[in-house]
Amino acid sequence: MAISRAAQGALVLFAYCSLTMFMVLCNRHLVLRVSNAWNLVFLQCSASSLCFSLVLLLSRDLSRALRTKETACGLFASGILFTAMLYSNLQVMSLISIPSYIICKNYTTIFNALMQRQFNLKDAQHANVFSVMLMGVGSTLALGLDVTVVSRGVVWVILNVLLHVIFSLYSEKLQYSGKVCPLFLAWSNSTVAIVCVWVGFLLTHASLLESLRRDFFTLHFFDMVVLILSSFLGICLGPIQTLCVSLTTISHVAVTTSLNKIPTSIVGAVIFDTELAFLAWIFVFVALAGDLLYHVDVSTLLRASSESTWDYDMVTNAEE
Repeated sequence: MAISRAAQGALVLFAYCSLTMFMVLCNRHLVLRVSNAWNLVFLQCSASSLCFSLVLLLSRDLSRALRTKETACGLFASGILFTAMLYSNLQVMSLISIPSYIICKNYTTIFNALMQRQFNLKDAQHANVFSVMLMGVGSTLALGLDVTVVSRGVVWVILNVLLHVIFSLYSEKLQYSGKVCPLFLAWSNSTVAIVCVWVGFLLTHASLLESLRRDFFTLHFFDMVVLILSSFLGICLGPIQTLCVSLTTISHVAVTTSLNKIPTSIVGAVIFDTELAFLAWIFVFVALAGDLLYHVDVSTLLRASSESTWDYDMVTNAEE
């Protein structure tokens, strides 16, 4: 019996949301086990770079990206931003709770929403004000009530949000220039990240191999399984998201991903034994409700206007 397209889309969306949750939980587990987050960056980017290299060679889709020196410099800058963003992401994940980590991503959405309001999407200015206010107030109060954020993670949270926004805007600029395909950009970012980590170890006169051996060759079997799963998920999430969009719509993917933050926050808090005050949990759900309402509003406007000229990708969150 053939499965309908709607059922296929629902199954793929469920798989994407489940894998996104597993990715967050796996990275949180690993970053608490390793002594240096740079080791995790190096290993995950190595797996991604190898996989993307094979795909590019098999597809024979050697990008047009290196035709100009300007684009080559742009790819290198994108890779540096990607490396810094990935490292700060892991640092934030190691310092604060999963619910706080999830809602701190709301600030990226808020910033992008403000940019859309400033430059585009005039019809949505009033429709999204309430949801943006919910995100901003709920996220700020929830993070303020989380002791771990106040005592250890506030600087890393701010840095991570800034890097996310800058990297998102810069990578989109590269792709829309028409000179870089997304697959080549993903390969370039991962490869530059490997080089950056290696050069960083050289400059500090430390041994990368010794650091990797100390962190990963002493892991228990379960931790090794989680490490392999994390690397695999990092490679697969992008293609699965593309498949979701092809079977449903980008609106469905954005709203479902936003809704998926609720079980991710709860499951993460339970697994890692998070202690948050009752009032903090209330503001966590206020922030998540604002995020969900915002994406529902934007999705409604997107469907209502077939001549929309704004970039919907800028108001969606990427789960690292």
